Amino acid sequence: MTKIRLFMLELVLVGWVFLQLGCGFNSGPASVRESFESADFGEPTDWEYVEANDTTEVTLASGKKMFLKGRFDVRSTLWGNNSLVYWEAVSFNCYWRVLNAEHDRGRSFYRESQASGLPSVLSRDGNTCFLWLDLEKQLTAVDVASGKMRSLTNLPTIIVNYKGDRYMDPAPAPNCRDTGPGVVHDPEANRVLFVLEESPNEDVFFWDRRPGRGGYQIVAVDLEDTRMTALSGPHKLKGEVDCWDMSLKRKEVYIYRQHEDQRFLEVRKFDGKLVRKLPLPKETINEVRLSPEEKTLLLDLRQGYTFVLIDLETNQVTQGPRATEGDSWSKATWSPDGKTIAYLRPWQLWLYDVESGKSSLLAWREPPTAGDRCPGSKEPAWSRDGGMLAVNIGGPYPKGSEKFDAPTLIVDLKQNAAMIFPLYANNMLWVPHPHAFGSE
Repeated sequence: MTKIRLFMLELVLVGWVFLQLGCGFNSGPASVRESFESADFGEPTDWEYVEANDTTEVTLASGKKMFLKGRFDVRSTLWGNNSLVYWEAVSFNCYWRVLNAEHDRGRSFYRESQASGLPSVLSRDGNTCFLWLDLEKQLTAVDVASGKMRSLTNLPTIIVNYKGDRYMDPAPAPNCRDTGPGVVHDPEANRVLFVLEESPNEDVFFWDRRPGRGGYQIVAVDLEDTRMTALSGPHKLKGEVDCWDMSLKRKEVYIYRQHEDQRFLEVRKFDGKLVRKLPLPKETINEVRLSPEEKTLLLDLRQGYTFVLIDLETNQVTQGPRATEGDSWSKATWSPDGKTIAYLRPWQLWLYDVESGKSSLLAWREPPTAGDRCPGSKEPAWSRDGGMLAVNIGGPYPKGSEKFDAPTLIVDLKQNAAMIFPLYANNMLWVPHPHAFGSE
């Protein structure tokens, strides 16, 4: 009788897993125009600013203050020839939204019930936005002007592990091109490239375990016929990928891995061949970011220094600004011309001049009150022309309140204009179109 009960319990469990798998297979990208949502954006945020000497002061809705170094024209709507794409979670739904010129609120252009959390990536010509949707299952290409969406991949497997977590397997490994994890556009070969990773046996149920499970592959998807090819061959490369970036000029992939106390930064060709291993600092690396001219690697660090730079020609390591007490996740990003690095310290936004090695403070805000809960900051996002910078410097849930005090700062470095966008924007990306995704 005990054996029968155990057998019935296993049948119920297996049935539940298949039901979960089936639910995941039915969600695909809808027409962009059909997926517009009238989401609740909340009440408009009231703010005021006062210019004092060489500092512009902004009072946020919570009463906390934000400051910008210099005299800035603080505007209530977005301006210029760019739109800001971002991702936001609201209740049980997740939205891709866009903030267009002359607007003060974002507009939803896609909703999904299961968030991938992977940021968008812009094509080299700026006409296409690549998005991972539906729990990283589908890579889609969205026309920036019209909003027309086309599916490029349909990864078939969803795993429920012993912890009850539901995720794609295999899944795209995180990288940091443009704003974060995503793909690299190769216009000469008319394809996109990314790293696809499979979970090891210890992360899956026993019936999904098999010899050789785990590892990663370097993958290409043809943009014309959507054919997916494993460039690194039929056999997976061993190990797990923490983060990566890729050089089209050198046809190299830079992969950071860590296992227990060992850390590796591998240089591999597109076919998976190991070229060399690069020197690493002692600190744990958060992200790997290749410079726009593809000559220097930026390594975000957890402590010690905010970041270090590695010259790919000489392997010379240049230490960035020294971290202050309490620094973590510096969130550093290259400007499009490779001359400046925007990075965050607690409650501060800094600009680092690569040639001189000097930093200048651009914006900061009052720190939280004791007892406030403080979510992490988000990495700065540069516009394609290097003139616009969007960043979330961080902000608290004030003690005793569920209202999140973390607006997004938008700065025009050429016109000395600024906007306080009232939402905590995630995975931001600038697209060179004032009314992106058919908003006109």
